[in-house]
Amino acid sequence: MISQNATDDHFLYTKKWEDLVEIQQPHRNLVILERSLSTDLADFLFLLQKEEQVPTIQQTLPLHRIKSVFQQHLQPFYHLNVRGYQALIEDVYQLALQFSQLVKQQGVKVYFTKIQDGMCRLFHTDANQLRLLCTYWGPGTQWVDNSNISLHTISSNSNADRINDLSQVFNVSAYDVAILKGALHDQLDTNALMHRSPPLENNECRLLLRLDTESIL
Repeated sequence: MISQNATDDHFLYTKKWEDLVEIQQPHRNLVILERSLSTDLADFLFLLQKEEQVPTIQQTLPLHRIKSVFQQHLQPFYHLNVRGYQALIEDVYQLALQFSQLVKQQGVKVYFTKIQDGMCRLFHTDANQLRLLCTYWGPGTQWVDNSNISLHTISSNSNADRINDLSQVFNVSAYDVAILKGALHDQLDTNALMHRSPPLENNECRLLLRLDTESIL
């Protein structure tokens, strides 16, 4: 945690699922749900990230198909830890359920993948309404305080110009859930979060779940 939350902070750390709705407040652009990882799930994720051919799942899915699609794709890794495999699928479903209720949509855009390089190296905002991110393994999404965003962001192609102080960059912890506000959120002043994918060291990887609203460019 980087600070005590004041009522006017644009970010919120919480341990309560019901606080995720805070992202809809005009002054909020980031809500982070802090969670603890079970032993079985931690063991399964540790073994899964070592696999060479972790399947990428990228589909728009109704809630009732989430579990069956993930079971279909992850079945070859069932033996790594049966309870951990089941826990991951249940967790993905619960995140999709919470997100769909938050955005009031029956379907969500699902993206689950193993990442072995930096996806989005530049700090940026997303062209969507809301996004849920959960890094199951590896370093989490990096973000900056609103006050740390340079006035030259739009015209710049370097992080040094987009961010005032690159020593003040924060990471979402692995397994924590982040809800990010994007530039298409239904607010007069969208207050979209400036963030990026974390840089990865040699032989480092991430297991990432991303859920998006159906309205995304």
